[in-house]
Amino acid sequence: MRRHLANVLTSLRFPLTALFLYGWLQPEPYWHLTATGAFFVGMLTDFLDGLIARRMQTVSKVGSFLDPLADKVMVVAGFYAIFATPGFAWGAWKLWIAIALGLIVLRELGITVLRSVKVRSDTPVQTSYLGKVKTTVQMVTLIVAFLGLNLREFSTLHLSWFETLIGIGVVASALIATISGTIYLQGAKQTSTV
Repeated sequence: MRRHLANVLTSLRFPLTALFLYGWLQPEPYWHLTATGAFFVGMLTDFLDGLIARRMQTVSKVGSFLDPLADKVMVVAGFYAIFATPGFAWGAWKLWIAIALGLIVLRELGITVLRSVKVRSDTPVQTSYLGKVKTTVQMVTLIVAFLGLNLREFSTLHLSWFETLIGIGVVASALIATISGTIYLQGAKQTSTV
C-alpha cells in the first residue's frame, strides 16, 4: 500500500475536482464553501503526493503522468468555475477572462497529449522552472478568487477592486501558460530530432 500511496493521493484529485465543480456551480453560498474546501484538499494532495513519492522513492511512470494530468484538470475546472460563478458579472474583464481561459485549456490539452506521447516513447517531458511558476501563479490566483468570492457572499463588503485583481491574475496565468507551453513544444521537437 505504501508503494501506491502517492498515486492514491493523486487520484483523489479527480473526485475532489468533480465535487468542487458541482458545488461551485450551485446557487447556494454554503455549497461554495464546500467547493472551496474540496479545492483546498485537492491542492494539499498535490503537495503531498510528490513529497511522499520522493521520500519513499516510489516515483513511477504512472504517477509522473497522472500527477500533472490531475493538476491540469483541477486548474481548468477552477478557472472555468471563476468564469461561470453564478450571479457574478465580471464586467470589462469577462472577455479577457474568456480568452485567457481558452488559452489555458488549449495549453493544458496540448501538453497532456505531448506527455502521453512522450511517456510511451520513454522520453518523458520534464517539468520546467517556468512550468512551476505557471502552476504557482494559477493556484494563488484561484485561491484568492475563491476566498474573495466567498467573502463577498457572506459579508456586505463590495470589494470593487476585486474584479481587476482576479482579472490580472487570470490573464497573467494565461500568458505564462502560453509561454511555458511553447517552450515545452520546442524542447519536445528538439528531443524528437536528436
